[in-house]
Amino acid sequence: MTLTQILLSIQARWRLVAGVFVLVFITLLALLASQPKQYKAQASVMLDVKSADPVDGDVIPALGVASYMATQVDLLRSERVLRRALTLLRAHESESTVQRWQEETGGQGDMLTWLSEVTLRRLEVQPSRESNVISFAYAGATPQVAAEVTQAITKAYIDTNIEIRVDQAKQYTNLFDARAKQLREAVEAAQLKLSKAQQEGGVLVSDERLDFETARLADLSGQVLAAQVSAGESGARTDISRGSGVKMQEVLNSPLLSTLTAGLVAEEARVADLATRLGENHPDLAKARANVAQMKTRIAEETQRVVGGVAVTDRLASTKLAQLRTAYDAQRLRVAQLKTLRDQLSVLQRDVDNANQAYSQAVAKAAQIEFQSQARQSNVTVIRSATVPARAASPNLRNGLLLSVLGALLLGVVVALTFEWLDQRVRHETDVTVMLGRPLLGVLPDADRVAGGAGRMTALRADLMKRLGMGVA
Repeated sequence: MTLTQILLSIQARWRLVAGVFVLVFITLLALLASQPKQYKAQASVMLDVKSADPVDGDVIPALGVASYMATQVDLLRSERVLRRALTLLRAHESESTVQRWQEETGGQGDMLTWLSEVTLRRLEVQPSRESNVISFAYAGATPQVAAEVTQAITKAYIDTNIEIRVDQAKQYTNLFDARAKQLREAVEAAQLKLSKAQQEGGVLVSDERLDFETARLADLSGQVLAAQVSAGESGARTDISRGSGVKMQEVLNSPLLSTLTAGLVAEEARVADLATRLGENHPDLAKARANVAQMKTRIAEETQRVVGGVAVTDRLASTKLAQLRTAYDAQRLRVAQLKTLRDQLSVLQRDVDNANQAYSQAVAKAAQIEFQSQARQSNVTVIRSATVPARAASPNLRNGLLLSVLGALLLGVVVALTFEWLDQRVRHETDVTVMLGRPLLGVLPDADRVAGGAGRMTALRADLMKRLGMGVA
């Protein structure tokens, strides 16, 4: 149907539209008047999500604010908060509430759960899009009930928020206490291991002690080198003494041997002189020859003594060298052991330090969590407390009247168009071509609108006959 047809149909059936409108309007007004009044008490809370936590210093990241706000909205609507609020109000102890619960559920299930679901249907939670404020309202049968339930929900939400933090902190407190105990045992074990290693080493290894032992090792190394040189020289002199001891420097430099050698030369010169002047058997010659033999024996003995002294010196030098080598080897082993022990003790000391550091951190964190478990502060601030509403929120008479008028008018139009569709009539010249599929020859106006009565009808008839190509009779 075109707009013109719709308007003509409504115009033709205006009585039907008016009747339906009046009937529906009266019915809607009756329904509106029969509805019980509902009173809404509103409250608002603000969440501090940008300030650092006063205990651990944590800050909610910017990307997590939206999810945090959504979580808080869900928490406010949760059964845990509603059950807590209803428990504060002792709503489950009301006889009327118990009777209603038994009528609706037959006494099955948990009454607080059922009551929380009923309360949730009357609770409206609206988070702000551009701020950290959450507004909520509860619709009650009386102003006092609405205000009391809203106030209880506000308190239950704040208490639950604190309780969640405290419960988490208590759980972490037990965890950190157990961890701190394990770390303390680890510190004690590491310290015991370090003390045992120090006792087994017999010393407390330090860099100064190691430097002292290293310097002593260097000194022994120099002494060994000097002893090697001295032993080499003594060995060379000993080798020379075995071949020709009289050529040794010690023999040549001996004062006694020099005196004996000079006396031997003089005595041999005397023997030669006596031999030329006396006979071979002369007592003086024999005595002089005996003196020569005696002096040669003394020279040989003295030479042997000097050579023997060189051998003794060589043996002493060899013995000293061996002793110095033994001391050097022992000192080198000692330094190596000290280095190994120092490395071992350094590792053990690092283990002790690391265990102490981990234990200190665990103790500090445990103390922090313990403080959190005792803190009763929340980041939720009430910026609007629920008060007793002055007027009912529903039914809204103004909106109800407007909706009733619109609904009744719309239903009247629909009924009129329905009847028009069931009983279609020609109400406009275009309906002839559309509905009958025939060409339009002419239009006869309403006789009441023709001025002059029959005269106008005659004129109309003449005009019609003219259009049909017929003469006027």
